[in-house]
Amino acid sequence: MKKKISSKGKHNIIEQVADRETEENVAFGQFFNLSQDLICIAGTDGYFKKVNPAFQTMLGWDAESLLSISLFEFIYPEDVELTILEMEQLKTGRNTINFTHRFKTKGGGHKVLQWTAAPDLASGHIFAIGRNITEEVENKHQLEISEEKLKRFFENSQGLMCTHDLQGKFLSVNDAGAAILGYSRQEVGRMSLFDVVPEQDHPRLKAYLKTITENGSATGKMLTRDKSGNKRVWIFNNILEKSINDQPYVIGNAADITEQYYLEQDLKTAKIQAEKASMAKSEFLANMSHEIRTPLNGVIGFTDLVLKTKLTKTQHQHLSIVNQSATVLLEIINDILDFSKIEAGKLELEIEKCDLYETCAQATNIIHYQTQKKKLKVLLNIAPELPRFIWTDAIRLKQILVNLLSNATKFTNEGEIELKVEALEASEDRTNIRFGVRDTGVGIRPEKHDQIFEAFSQEDSSTTKKYGGTGLGLTISNKLLNMMDSKLQLISTVGEGSLFYFDLSLKTESGETFFDHKSIPSSIPQSSAVKPYAGDSYRIMIVEDNEINMFLIKTIILKILPQSVITEAGNGAECLSRLEHEAVDLIFMDVQMPEINGHEATAKIREMNRSSQVPIIALTAGNVKGEKEKCIEAGMNDFILKPIVEETIVLVIEKWLLNILPGHGSENTSASNPSSHLNLDTLKIYCENDEESMKRLLEMIKQQLEDSLSHLEHFVKQKDLKSINSFGHKLYGTAAAAGMGILAELATQLQDMDTFLAFDMELLLAKTKQETDIILSLL
Repeated sequence: MKKKISSKGKHNIIEQVADRETEENVAFGQFFNLSQDLICIAGTDGYFKKVNPAFQTMLGWDAESLLSISLFEFIYPEDVELTILEMEQLKTGRNTINFTHRFKTKGGGHKVLQWTAAPDLASGHIFAIGRNITEEVENKHQLEISEEKLKRFFENSQGLMCTHDLQGKFLSVNDAGAAILGYSRQEVGRMSLFDVVPEQDHPRLKAYLKTITENGSATGKMLTRDKSGNKRVWIFNNILEKSINDQPYVIGNAADITEQYYLEQDLKTAKIQAEKASMAKSEFLANMSHEIRTPLNGVIGFTDLVLKTKLTKTQHQHLSIVNQSATVLLEIINDILDFSKIEAGKLELEIEKCDLYETCAQATNIIHYQTQKKKLKVLLNIAPELPRFIWTDAIRLKQILVNLLSNATKFTNEGEIELKVEALEASEDRTNIRFGVRDTGVGIRPEKHDQIFEAFSQEDSSTTKKYGGTGLGLTISNKLLNMMDSKLQLISTVGEGSLFYFDLSLKTESGETFFDHKSIPSSIPQSSAVKPYAGDSYRIMIVEDNEINMFLIKTIILKILPQSVITEAGNGAECLSRLEHEAVDLIFMDVQMPEINGHEATAKIREMNRSSQVPIIALTAGNVKGEKEKCIEAGMNDFILKPIVEETIVLVIEKWLLNILPGHGSENTSASNPSSHLNLDTLKIYCENDEESMKRLLEMIKQQLEDSLSHLEHFVKQKDLKSINSFGHKLYGTAAAAGMGILAELATQLQDMDTFLAFDMELLLAKTKQETDIILSLL
């Protein structure tokens, strides 16, 4: 039985429904007004009936304009027809989902809108919501452009472009890459990397796949074989990517470097061959040096000995010519070897601290004999403001100066030769120094200025005939200067003379100088006869494979030590055999010998119980950089460069057998001449004979000498060669100024010592102490 609803109940239900509708209308109104999307009601007649505020916010049009003008007026012209068709579909009652067209904006542009719409056929209205997808469409468009460019790049690349999976199977390949491999794209698509990479390189291929899987990228070289079996070398740069369905794949980009690779291999082979050829050339030069210098050693050494005997004037003249000719030939050989080493890049500079004044003085001293014979005046002009010490290769700097001075002497018949050294500019510890050699000789024609710097060239062919020489002197000097960042420059006038000069920027250090800038000794040093040590008897071994050299050294030794017993050995093996049964006091050891050379023999001697401490003197005809260091490293004590002359052997014997330092003579001789220890006349000149000044100066010298010994002993104990050299520099300044000739010589040896040899150093320390004691006793 149905229960009747009262009129009051009906009224309440109606009110509740009305309230709910009101709430829904309010909520819809809020959504309608606040939505960022477009919400509208349109009629099938093509006019908007209602639009939300988003239309004005997004498109710029106000509601009045939109409601008064046909909506087709707002559609982008090209999209109007498409929109009409869609409206026709809506009129039939079909909903629209994701319909897209372009809608004009008030500012003259357009937005791409995507609509979802539903028709109400009863009212003739269309309810629609539109979303702005302009940015998405633009992004998609740009992506399509980018993909098209990538596709074109992929297809048109002249290298190999491909994709492959992590097992090496090809997914795609470009035409050029497939063509280089000799296959079609379809054929490559059915292959993998393992099909084109040779089997012996599969381990490298597996390592590549592992690397790119773990790191996401890989670069390197890969070897493949094309369809014909030819090898191709590729350089690749590949990255790991993921597909749309999140599957990993590799994008490969490789360039064919086969020709470049084999060219590099050919260049490497050529380089190795060139290095072997250069090494062979160096060995040939070293051997040539030895083979040529060895007989020259005999000629120079024996003529030097004979010239010191009683000869007639004619005999002396003829032998002098032989000796001088051999010496000139040796100089020519040295020039050629130096030039060859520079050309081969084998010559290196040894930068060290040296005395500028001493280096220049030594260079001028070398040419004294020639200048005295031609009665030329020699000037050494060093600017007084120049620092005393410079950092350079002193040997090579002296070689350049001697070359220039020798040339000046050769081409000057009268007048003077000047070595001028001056400062161009200076900073705290560097000075730009100009070295110039000026002569009053024949001069050089302007058109020949460049030619004289070329190898084996002189001003003309008659120059060689008249003056001699190889024409290498200036070339070598200029190449050495090039290694020092400088070059030779020339100013010359025919008939008046020439000036060769160069500039060097050098690290410098100040120091006391005691130097008369114009003072050059005028007399030629005369050879003094060697005084034999008749009472001394020693056992001396000569190890030499050349009979002439053996006889020369033996003759000189017996002249110095007539009572000595000489043991001869023709090579290192014979030397070692004899030392097993004989004891000797000194060994002269040739370096370059058959069977066992001098270095090897020395090393084995140092392992013997009987002979491990015997002084060994190296003999070599090879003037090669580092040779002295090799000899010392092998265990030798000293080094003599052939050709050997009497004075050299005397110095070695005095040093290693008689414990007399070079240039000092015996102790008795020294003691008998006090002025060689301390020349008070020199000090009186400085003090201008003022007794009070003299007394103060002597006290200062005495105090300095007493203090200096303890410093030297400390440096020797620490084996501090750098401090020993510096000490020698300082001591030389004091000794030279105070007229202490012997002490000045000792100081020079301390400052020039380039290798710390314990025996040498102890002997030098003892002599320095002894000489200091003598001077202190004289004070």
